[in-house]
Amino acid sequence: MTDVLAVLADEVAQLRREVRALTDKAAIVALVDRFVTGLDHPDPDFCDEDWFRSVFTEDVVLDLPNGKHHGVAGLPGFFRAPKLMWDRTHHFTANCVVETDGAGDRAVVRANVHATHVPHPGDERPLFTGGATYGATAVRTPDGWRLGSLTTSVVWIEGAPDAH
Repeated sequence: MTDVLAVLADEVAQLRREVRALTDKAAIVALVDRFVTGLDHPDPDFCDEDWFRSVFTEDVVLDLPNGKHHGVAGLPGFFRAPKLMWDRTHHFTANCVVETDGAGDRAVVRANVHATHVPHPGDERPLFTGGATYGATAVRTPDGWRLGSLTTSVVWIEGAPDAH
């Protein structure tokens, strides 16, 4: 009987690890989705510092096409200026791969992104589109998973963001 209990205990422990891995991955993919959804929110002031704190660590390091930034402080302004250049944007992520470390408190993330930027009415610029990859690290915090870094590597673009 103790052999059966030991086997069951091992199976339960394995199931717990698998469930935790699945819920961790889902939470991290949700962070990437939340970030991208915020980029496209029609209200340029929607993403305040509290919103960014729900996605990033306080000391986040960003390396994006619109520049580099360190920390949550000032992120609303960092994202507001490029967003106002366009009438609307549409970012889509897919193929999000999450690899957690052995302890399950850190993860490396990679995702593909496709972005479309629509000029304001009357603006002579063409539609600006591009494909890129996101590389990120995620950290388990007392408030749940947060992205500690995010880098965008542009793969291709069509149109030019500043063409007139």
